[in-house]
Amino acid sequence: TAKVVAGFDFVGEQWPNGPRTEDPDPIDLQGHGTHVADIIGGKSLDGMHKGVAPGASLVAVKVCSAVATSCNGIALLKGIEFALDPNNDGDIADAVDVINMSLGSSYGQIEDDLSAASANASRFGVVVVASAGNSADRPFITGSPSSTPEVISVAQTQVPTALSFPLV
Repeated sequence: TAKVVAGFDFVGEQWPNGPRTEDPDPIDLQGHGTHVADIIGGKSLDGMHKGVAPGASLVAVKVCSAVATSCNGIALLKGIEFALDPNNDGDIADAVDVINMSLGSSYGQIEDDLSAASANASRFGVVVVASAGNSADRPFITGSPSSTPEVISVAQTQVPTALSFPLV
């Protein structure tokens, strides 16, 4: 589309309950990736809603399961390679400007494969952003690859004075 200029599905629709498959259609059945992409680069047809970078072009790379909450390690690494060379011609001149991964594993380490791939992408000039973690209100738990020094680690916080009001 005019907004999503490239993409690839490195995990398929069945993994982990079936084989990991690949195809050129990175459809997001869970909606999380699409939601995050909309926050970044969305622009509604009526012009009332805009993401923080509404003029951005998006490259959709599917690496997480459509039937579970896990992401495939091989798919993650292939996804970073795709982001560095979307047309697969061996030239990274067409690399994306930013890789945003709203994912990570708790108690992250910089010694894992995804952290190394993220650091390498950063060294090639790509800004790499990853979730600091998804460990709810337990402090000091940082996920990888966001624990990698070359990666920007992003977290959402809730202040201690925040209140919730249950709807009856």
